Amino acid sequence: YNLDPASYTLQSINHHLYYVAPLTYNNIFANLASSTTPGFVVVDAEDPQAQPQLRVAPAQADASLAYLPGALLNQDLLRHVYLSGYTSGRLVDPTLELNDSFHPYWTISLMQPTRGYTGDRLADVLIVDAHTGDISEYLPQKVPAWVDRVMPSATVSQYLQWWGQYHAAPWFNPSGAGQQTPAGTPQLLYNNVDQPVWLVPMTSSSSNDNSSTGVFLFDTHKNQATFYPLSGLGIGTNVESTIKSTRANIRGYDVDSIQLYQIYNTPTWVATFVQSTGSGSIFQAVGIVDAKNLNGSNVQYETTLPAALQDYQQWLTQQANNGNTPTGGTTKTVTGKVLRISPVQQGTNTIYYIQVEGQNTIFTANLSLSPKLPLVQPGDMIKGDYLDTGGTVLNFTNFDDLSIRLGGGGTPVPGTTPTPAITPAVSPTATPKPR
Repeated sequence: YNLDPASYTLQSINHHLYYVAPLTYNNIFANLASSTTPGFVVVDAEDPQAQPQLRVAPAQADASLAYLPGALLNQDLLRHVYLSGYTSGRLVDPTLELNDSFHPYWTISLMQPTRGYTGDRLADVLIVDAHTGDISEYLPQKVPAWVDRVMPSATVSQYLQWWGQYHAAPWFNPSGAGQQTPAGTPQLLYNNVDQPVWLVPMTSSSSNDNSSTGVFLFDTHKNQATFYPLSGLGIGTNVESTIKSTRANIRGYDVDSIQLYQIYNTPTWVATFVQSTGSGSIFQAVGIVDAKNLNGSNVQYETTLPAALQDYQQWLTQQANNGNTPTGGTTKTVTGKVLRISPVQQGTNTIYYIQVEGQNTIFTANLSLSPKLPLVQPGDMIKGDYLDTGGTVLNFTNFDDLSIRLGGGGTPVPGTTPTPAITPAVSPTATPKPR
């Protein structure tokens, strides 16, 4: 049996993201010798250090796969479904998905044309038990909650291609004015762990355009999409080359899995750095860059996602400190009493984590903001400006400890009498007499 690296499917299982791929036959003789393959592989999509799971029979009794795409004769998945009576449309996009008990199923979209042989629409969703071959038919909006996607990505691309050509342009339009086109293939993203969408950046029809006109989020369960006008985002191969060019990538790792997210209210490209080998790619690091400020020097490179996010937040704060307009977030001011404070060394920087009374977030401050930071103690009154990016950890852009007063004569403490300063006496100097 073998495993095709391109066959992994991202999905949510028990509110956690995994990649799942089936074990397939090595050759026709292996297929003739066995009516099933042993099972499938599950890889944690959130923790690169987690051990992959090989789920096979008999350790998991229902793990074996009796029907697969491309298998011989009636073991072929689409042939099995067609011979079971589903002949009224095209059977497309067979996808291996697991329910929350890790039982394997194949989801298949039954497409029917609306104009002759074209204009396919999603009519039904077929869920095939990969272990027994039992078939259940559902309307797209009635599929079980564990099914992540039923709208084929190719159909989404076709719909958005038509929308870009005709929604704001005449039917006869040789110049291409007003037309848009998808900037790439749909990306499967999760608004949260149980809300998958197809994300598709759009650009103008000009082949020289390397920026977006907006972004589509297409529901994976029904024919419904929302367009967000968002111009100026870097797209295409320009994103990959920019992330790869960061100075931190001294080993020349390849860039993979480039996806667009809204992080700290800022459109952001997130990618992984991988080391390519003969048997696949090995995760090495995470790269994050502002989608509107594509530059190799702006890429935040770290071996873990939390560290990269922290660096990115610090970078956004630094942009605000330098007078640059951040692409997301608003500047706010907080004044309050310090409950807790702790310094943390991050590379060459000392970062202070501060909890302020009455605030439900943690604030961070770079030592460069104020020389008072090492002197701050619980109970001190502080005042700071910060960029509100909506996260639970926010960075100060300005900081002052109101309990520490520097310079000047100071203010006398109430209830005490100032001690007069001692004035040194001046001794007279005798004037020599003239001779």
